[in-house]
Amino acid sequence: MGNFWNTFECGRVPDDFKQIRADGFNAIILIVPWAHLQPHTQPIEYDQTILGRLSYLIAQARTVGLRIMLRLGYLWENAPADMTTYRRYQRLLTDPQLQLAWQDYLAKVESVVGEDAQDCNFFLSWEDAYWPVLRHPENLRPEARIKYAQDIGLTAYIKKRFAFEQLQALYDVTADSYDTLPAPTSREKLFAEFALFFDREYIEPWILASKNALVHDIWYEHRIDPDVFYGDGWQDSVEYGSYKTGSSCDVIYYHPKIGVSGAKPLSADEAAKHMQRVLNGFRPFNIHKKPVFLDQFNFKINNPKHPDFARLADEHVPRLLEQLVPLFKKNLIGYGVWGYRDWRDDKIFNGAFELGLAGWEGTQLIMEGDTVLLTAGSELKQANLPPMPFVYIECLPLPGETVLSISNGVCTEQQTVTADTCEIILTFAQNNTGKGPLHINCLQGTLSIRKVAYYSHIYSNGMRDINGAASPILNAIARFNHSLAPNLPTATHQAALPA
Repeated sequence: MGNFWNTFECGRVPDDFKQIRADGFNAIILIVPWAHLQPHTQPIEYDQTILGRLSYLIAQARTVGLRIMLRLGYLWENAPADMTTYRRYQRLLTDPQLQLAWQDYLAKVESVVGEDAQDCNFFLSWEDAYWPVLRHPENLRPEARIKYAQDIGLTAYIKKRFAFEQLQALYDVTADSYDTLPAPTSREKLFAEFALFFDREYIEPWILASKNALVHDIWYEHRIDPDVFYGDGWQDSVEYGSYKTGSSCDVIYYHPKIGVSGAKPLSADEAAKHMQRVLNGFRPFNIHKKPVFLDQFNFKINNPKHPDFARLADEHVPRLLEQLVPLFKKNLIGYGVWGYRDWRDDKIFNGAFELGLAGWEGTQLIMEGDTVLLTAGSELKQANLPPMPFVYIECLPLPGETVLSISNGVCTEQQTVTADTCEIILTFAQNNTGKGPLHINCLQGTLSIRKVAYYSHIYSNGMRDINGAASPILNAIARFNHSLAPNLPTATHQAALPA
């Protein structure tokens, strides 16, 4: 997701969109990172290539009859910019120029879509502000947390709400004045006040300012699982609020971990009841009292960063979907899946070379369309990347034998490529930490490279694999979609569930 805009291959888009439609979906969700689209904020400048790619995707989606939903301001981009989206969110509350740049970014996206377009919806997500604002202090030194609290307005907010002696008594604050009060981590009682500040002073003004920048309505994805935080001998939790934004629809998400402890295997019946609990839990915050949109229906989780997430086995998915049809019809206007096709957690910028050699360094490199030709002595590298355990290289067969040296800055492996080799999948010998560039050196022969990926694992939501092959549960998904919207196709795939 982080390098989608600089790495997706334009030539594949028409067939991909046709396949999505044939599999029973009628919409796509695109994540639109702020800093990637608008790399400079003072003065405001746009990346015209990325704007062109956005326009292209929207046109192709319309060609096959797919609605378009845009998640605006997505946090995790890897694009060059004067300031990352992460840093921009931190300063957005107090920086008028960034506020202007944000609203201009929203208006620019809307101009690409068309102000009168009826096939498009926009939404914001709590998550894109949460990590850079509320959870940023977790690993900062105390002096940095003091400055951070002052910079974002938290100190002034707390000063208005509490006499200092009252603050010390209520929240076990050890600072001796407002001027030495650090932004709290989630291990401190004062985190509850930080969360209130985040809700009242950041989120609601952010949503309202965003609405004012657009002709279209803008929805908001709410945080529905509370933060549980605790210290020595105490525990508390924070539930995030509802916002009087006037939006026509609220957005929520689902994954098996919400309200479930441990990596528990869930049955279809348990997962269905769990979904009902999630919807019931949001009801008090649904001030619009209308059906909601579920933007992330994550029924399968394989993220190694979250080994404690509950799991649902593939064979339980068809029964779960059958049980959810009446629940979804009653409570939702629609849903989306986070990842229709399996994808690599790829860190490379411009991995398919459709932006030429942007992001790459090297010697003796020859561009031939969207491929890079390496000859003996050529070096292709990308710096400032964390060492990853896996490298994927898609290449075009050439006569003779080519020898490559591939390094992640910590380990180096040698690969021999023959004329029959179309792809290289390399696993480095050990897990690595720290930072180091990806180096590909051609020691012998000639090789034409179409794509490079550099990643830690492959994500899956269980429908199509990394090569596009249908999974056993895709038929069940198509039937589910057809049950929700009978005008959608019910594709039949060769893959079948085990007996």
